[in-house]
Amino acid sequence: MNSFISSMQQGFNESFSAITVFQLSAPPSDAVSRCVGLWKTKGARRTSTGMQEQFKQRGWTGTELIIGHSGRAFLTNVVFETRSYRRLLSHAPSLLPDRIKRATITKVYVDIIARTVESESSPVTELWCLTDWATRMNLSGFEKSYAESSMHSLEESFNAQGIMTAPARDLNRWDIPSDIPLSLPELTAMRKAAKKSRG
Repeated sequence: MNSFISSMQQGFNESFSAITVFQLSAPPSDAVSRCVGLWKTKGARRTSTGMQEQFKQRGWTGTELIIGHSGRAFLTNVVFETRSYRRLLSHAPSLLPDRIKRATITKVYVDIIARTVESESSPVTELWCLTDWATRMNLSGFEKSYAESSMHSLEESFNAQGIMTAPARDLNRWDIPSDIPLSLPELTAMRKAAKKSRG
């Protein structure tokens, strides 16, 4: 792996995730549908079969999307081996548009879940959106930047639609309450169960 890619991976660790919690006036199913639609504009094309049912069993409306794939690591190294790319992007990776970052990232899961919660005035929908890579190996270095940029776009879109009832909250993985089915062990178990149910 070249020095540019290695340097961009420094600082990434197992606690990485982009987690944003939105409070919306739309019903849970509608909130999830809107979020999925926005992620599709960001390049999400695949859904993890069986995860909707796994979330439903836990009392949530939700789904899991997949962006990228692990086979892109080789192409990433070839492209960014050139000196001009390394010089430019080592200083300003944010200059790249999201579509370029998406083309180079490894497999990333996007988990979207929603439920109704009580607020001071009336029930609202709590929408959780988590992005996390499927492997810690062969990272392109753009996963975190792409995820954070996408979360910001979601917030802007929900604001523009007039359905946000409170500011969005950005969390770390260790901040996730135990009743939220987004911990790494629980998601791993859910994916295994979903795969088993497919036969």
